[in-house]
Amino acid sequence: MKRILLALCALAFLAACGESESKAPPPEPPPRPALTLVVQPEGASLEKFPGSIEARSQAALAFPLIGRMTERRVEVGDSVRRGQRLAALDPLPYRLAVEAARSSLEGARAHLDQARGAESRAAALVRGRVAAQASLDAARLGREAAESSVSQAAATLAKAQEQLDQSVLFAQSDGVVTAVQADPGQTVQAGQAIVTVSDLRRLEAVVDLPEEAARRLAVGAAFEIRLRADPSATAQAKIREIAPQADSASRTRRARLALENAPPGAFWSGVLIDALPQGAAHAEAPGFALPLSAIQGQGAGTRVWVVNPADSTVSPRAVRVAPLDDKRARVLEGLTAGERVVVSGVHSLEPGRKVRVEEGAPR
Repeated sequence: MKRILLALCALAFLAACGESESKAPPPEPPPRPALTLVVQPEGASLEKFPGSIEARSQAALAFPLIGRMTERRVEVGDSVRRGQRLAALDPLPYRLAVEAARSSLEGARAHLDQARGAESRAAALVRGRVAAQASLDAARLGREAAESSVSQAAATLAKAQEQLDQSVLFAQSDGVVTAVQADPGQTVQAGQAIVTVSDLRRLEAVVDLPEEAARRLAVGAAFEIRLRADPSATAQAKIREIAPQADSASRTRRARLALENAPPGAFWSGVLIDALPQGAAHAEAPGFALPLSAIQGQGAGTRVWVVNPADSTVSPRAVRVAPLDDKRARVLEGLTAGERVVVSGVHSLEPGRKVRVEEGAPR
């Protein structure tokens, strides 16, 4: 009997041990490697806005008519003078319209001569008491209708002649052809751009400013313009206008800067530039610049992942950001200087996850 009790106790002890082992917590996952960055204020000496050089005055020239283009005398890069012939539509339909309108005008004039004669005869008969006054009134109405027909036919002829003249495209000012949008043989619509002519004697820098930069900059603010391909080539510029409304997609406001003392031949239309604030505009930029890979979500759900220095765990932090350039954004609210944020692989993080800190920024 004692042996049976000992055996039962042994079995119960083994079962309890197995149950305790099955309830043991799973091992903690190893810390996840995380590329991080300590946020620091960025001075305006590093603040720059990408943009391009454009002609201050440029016109996309178009025919106000629909037709088949038969001629284009210029190519990109050609210099043109005011009044120079650039392109033409097939003139045949418009010449036929002019001839038809001229014939209609001649017929209306002949009818008017006839109506005037009838009125004169009716007046003579009324004076001789041979015809009633009603016949003279009818003749007078016929003459007035004929005069209206002549006026209408003359206006139709003038319109047809105007359209014939408009079938030829002329340069409206001196400049350089910077784009061609149609080729001979192509049927073009009224208002469709054919040739773009730019006045390259007056160039300006065009940049898109983030909303926070547009608010603190004003017309007349000084900038240094650097060529992206050759940063040693620089020019001074001042803001001449800032768009009153932000772009609906990028939330940036376009600024146009008038160039001053640009080196001859160094700046031309279409080249990429960087605009750096100078003088009174050279104030410390607010917030912190972070790579776009560090920012998750958008709008009210925008957040970054902050590393807790005590235990190396991460937690999400809601922030307000503004666009900076094609690789970075500026965090305006939600972070303080000295905090460490994860800048790569943020979409695979979860709150409380322990990370192994690695310094640097994504390439």
